[in-house]
Amino acid sequence: MLLLLSALLGCPVPSGPAPAPGAERQRSPFAASWAPRATNVLVVVLDDVGTEALRLYGEEPEGARTPTLAALAAEGVLFRNAYTAPTCSPARAALLTGRYARRTGVGDAISTDSTWRLSHEEMTIPEMLRRSRRPWRTAALGKWHLAGRGATDWGRDALDQGFQTHRGAPANLFTYGTGLQDASYTKYEKLVDGALSVHTVYATTDTVNDALDVIGGMGEPWLTWVAFHGAHSPFHVPPDRLVRRQISDDAPRIDQFRGMVTAVDTELGRLLRRMDPDVLSRTLIVVLGDNGTDGRVVPPPIHGREAKFTLYEAGTRVPFVVSGAGVGARGSETRALVHAVDLLPTVAQVAGVDTAALRVDLDGHSLLPLLSRPSGPWPRSVLVTERFTPNGSGPWSEQGIAVRDRRYKLMEIREEGKTTETYLFDLKGRTTDGPNLLDAPLDDRATQALPALQKAMKRFERIPVGARR
Repeated sequence: MLLLLSALLGCPVPSGPAPAPGAERQRSPFAASWAPRATNVLVVVLDDVGTEALRLYGEEPEGARTPTLAALAAEGVLFRNAYTAPTCSPARAALLTGRYARRTGVGDAISTDSTWRLSHEEMTIPEMLRRSRRPWRTAALGKWHLAGRGATDWGRDALDQGFQTHRGAPANLFTYGTGLQDASYTKYEKLVDGALSVHTVYATTDTVNDALDVIGGMGEPWLTWVAFHGAHSPFHVPPDRLVRRQISDDAPRIDQFRGMVTAVDTELGRLLRRMDPDVLSRTLIVVLGDNGTDGRVVPPPIHGREAKFTLYEAGTRVPFVVSGAGVGARGSETRALVHAVDLLPTVAQVAGVDTAALRVDLDGHSLLPLLSRPSGPWPRSVLVTERFTPNGSGPWSEQGIAVRDRRYKLMEIREEGKTTETYLFDLKGRTTDGPNLLDAPLDDRATQALPALQKAMKRFERIPVGARR
């Protein structure tokens, strides 16, 4: 059995696929102490980690071992069809605002030296929480990546977006644009409430150190955003103590990447293990990836050109596990079509905030009903994700839109506003997209599905574009 208590105590836990819904399972003593309703929310964001990267999802037998995440899934709900944008900044903007990229204007990664940022006119989760009847404490830790260094007061951006505390790197741990000639996971620039300095603690460990320090000093209720850099490049061999098995310095990049994923999982376990048990018992835990895996470290048969940065399944379908307080259907899975934009409405419902009173056009739905009835009614029958460049309200030099229902997926790629490529995929029984059905005559079922997907795409394109700096 996958027991959360075992993971928190550091005991070996197998990291295979979660059992099928309804399978008999033993609950850990820890699970029995969880409160029926959440007081706090812990959001954990993995960087560049697709579903195929984890053994937990059962898609790749050589995937990374993640016993902490597997234990959370065993006591929570695992989402099989969770989607985000195909790259960092748009996914984070969608998570924090509950709005599609075309509304916020963040459709591509914000470059280090850019003047672009997620508009401060957008309502973010910490700003939404100010509408709650209770005073929420909020903190953003780890990678931010929602403001370029050319933006005004870029170092305070997370604070200006509503978080009361911010500790973490402005964006990726790269040399380019940072002022460091040898930036890495052990030498990087970090902001602490707007003050920039160089840090040398291994970045994955540093993020958890900050989380333990901040959470330990916050009153309840709180929301803490923990955005790991792992397992984004630069690829490297993590410290041995974090990977459970030794990885040689000359190991293939994919082995280094998997070690980096395991290192994140190990440090996540340390965070949960060292939190006050009473506080943890009142905490809803949301763990998800920001986008798919880097094409340089995806395993066959996934092609590197169908991973991160693309609207293929390997670029946009991500790990998503919700566990802890408020989860009724523990040890379950759902195939509901969920999206990054669903996070804000979920947190709003936890906090008792009426989203209808926010006067903001939200695109997401609260996930709380699925935490009690994973196979129950869900308002989204068609899911849409997109990418475009450059950031802003257009015109866009490149744009892609993907629309899927429970079985079929329609994808269009455009340049300068003109459609250049169109694909139709049958996702039944697949975790990758498969062949383009439009390359041959369609069968009756696909023929019937295509018009509805085309209609959904046109309806999506009628959403007003409202990008603001």
